[in-house]
Amino acid sequence: MLFAFNIVAQVLLVITSLLLILSILMHKGQGGGMSDMFGGGLTSAMSSSGVGQRNLNILTVVVSLVWLFAIVLFAFTMDKPAAPDAKGNHAPTAPVTAPANPTPALPTSPAPAQK
Repeated sequence: MLFAFNIVAQVLLVITSLLLILSILMHKGQGGGMSDMFGGGLTSAMSSSGVGQRNLNILTVVVSLVWLFAIVLFAFTMDKPAAPDAKGNHAPTAPVTAPANPTPALPTSPAPAQK
């Protein structure tokens, strides 16, 4: 189920990213800015009215909120890697269980001599 939400979030993220770029570039430039460099001056005749700019502002805010929602949805549906231990090794994903018949530990020092 999370995989489906992850795919939906990715598609929504790509679409809203492109729409957000386009809506920002369509804003009326205040003179010599990035919008004029990328053809924003051409759209000034189309959106020269105050109503057009206000609608474009509303569209930009709505698209940015949907984009933010897609980012959060994508973050929550990602697979989380296991946290590393103190040595920097990643812990296994499956729990490690003890063997059914553990072997006794071997002595590390020789047994004392008997008299």
